[in-house]
Amino acid sequence: MSAGNVRQLQTLNVIMEEQISKYLPKNLLILGVATGNGLEHTKNIPKVCAVDLNPEYLHICRNRYTFAQNIEFREMDAAAIKSLLRSSIWL
Repeated sequence: MSAGNVRQLQTLNVIMEEQISKYLPKNLLILGVATGNGLEHTKNIPKVCAVDLNPEYLHICRNRYTFAQNIEFREMDAAAIKSLLRSSIWL
């Protein structure tokens, strides 16, 4: 994804910014956040939950966004995500 000629990371970042600007979410759940591409666009969202299965990605992501008090980082698999989606914060 990071190969210069592919520009997938840049494209996904732009898509994230466009979607946040268009829908103005109050809460945001990001599944497969990896190392946090696009999280800089979430600063005006009160509650962001960034989920990934890979603990190394989450470690990088946490270190990149230590200033972001609105982001909660969670390591979980598909079964745990199902439980998270049932919690009242996302209803």
